[in-house]
Amino acid sequence: EGVFTPSGEIFEGLLRQVEGLSRLIEDLRVLSLNENGHLDIQKVSVRLAEELTPVLQAYTAPLIAKGFQLHSELDATLQVECDPVRIRQALMGLLENALQHANPGNLRVRLSQADGLCQLSVQDEGPGIESTLTDAIFEAFRRGDPSRSRKSGGSGLGLAVVKAIAQAHGGNAVCLARGEGSVFMMAWPNGAQTAE
Repeated sequence: EGVFTPSGEIFEGLLRQVEGLSRLIEDLRVLSLNENGHLDIQKVSVRLAEELTPVLQAYTAPLIAKGFQLHSELDATLQVECDPVRIRQALMGLLENALQHANPGNLRVRLSQADGLCQLSVQDEGPGIESTLTDAIFEAFRRGDPSRSRKSGGSGLGLAVVKAIAQAHGGNAVCLARGEGSVFMMAWPNGAQTAE
């Protein structure tokens, strides 16, 4: 009659579904706000490495379970002008993308500054993305391998959200081919200086 016996497994499954729907709704909200020029960011000066470390810690176990070795190269002295909540959201999108689509192996997360731009990147070891698709990979619902269906998971919005957050910070997001793999990078102007 539609009634089920409660169990931990059923509740965990329901919780995962609710969390997935919550992420989907937030992703759609961010894209909609960005498209209409209303994605507000709350810039503050922070040591961004300190803000990103808990995200990396949260993703370590799932990455290891999928066969990744996480390498963190965060400049701990870098003082960054940004909305740390949104940048954490973008990093989660980049890590989710790697979990869903990258080949197991080394995964490098870098935070650095060059030429006045703060750069946050995730580099994988494959399968790589065709150069003709690198510009379009940050569009909503775009996949690097069009033959890959929803079986690999994800809403198809994660990288579009990363780009929206980068643009809201006055920057952009790009995908670069590196050997057999790819580098997904967001960069934005940084008015803060490196801390001593």
